[in-house]
Amino acid sequence: KILDGHEVNVKREDKGLLKANVLLTRGASAEIPKIKGYGSWMSINAMPLEMGIAKASRMKNFAYSIPDMRGRDIYKHFYKLLKKKSGFCVKTLKRSHRDFLGCYVHFKEMDNAGHDDRPLDKKKMIELVDRRFFGKLRRMVRRYGWKVVVSCDHSTPCKLKGHSVDPVPVLVYDGENNDESKGFDEKEMMKGSLGKMYGKEFMKRTGLG
Repeated sequence: KILDGHEVNVKREDKGLLKANVLLTRGASAEIPKIKGYGSWMSINAMPLEMGIAKASRMKNFAYSIPDMRGRDIYKHFYKLLKKKSGFCVKTLKRSHRDFLGCYVHFKEMDNAGHDDRPLDKKKMIELVDRRFFGKLRRMVRRYGWKVVVSCDHSTPCKLKGHSVDPVPVLVYDGENNDESKGFDEKEMMKGSLGKMYGKEFMKRTGLG
C-alpha cells in the first residue's frame, strides 16, 4: 500500500510502466565498515554504493544529477548515463585534479548487460567508455604524468547472467608500454608483468597504496 502511491510509482504509471510492488534490501549492515582513509583522493560517482565507498574512505566526492528514465528502453537510458558520466568525469578531472593525489571512478552499466546476457551491448558500452573517457584520459596522462589503473570488482559473464569467481584483468598505464601484453583482456593479461594477485594485494601491487 505504501509503494502503490509513492511518487516513483506515480511517474512510472504516467509513462505506462509497471509499478514497483516489492522492496528488496541487499547488503544491509548494522555498522559502517572500517577501511583505510584516502582523504587526499577525489571520487567521481553518483550511485549510492560508490558514494558510500567514497564517504567511508574520506574521499571528496563529485556527483552529478542522474537523468530520469524516459520511455521503456532501459538500454537507451544506460547509454545516456554512460555518455553523461564520461563527459562529467573528463571535465571534473581537468578542473580539480591538481587538488588531489588520486581519483576513484566506477562505471556500472556493463554489469547490467552481463546480467541480461547482452554481449553486444556489453561490448558497445565498453567501446563507448573507451572512446569518450579513456581516449581523452590518455592525453591527460601524458600531459600531467598520471598513472591509470583499470580493473573491475568481479566478472559478470553473459553466459551465466551473474557474477562469477573468474579472475579479472588489471591494467596499469603511465604513458609507456612496460611488458608484452598488447590488449586488455584475460588472455593478454597472462603475458603481463603484474602476475596473478588477490584483491587484498591490489592497491600495493599496482602502486596506489
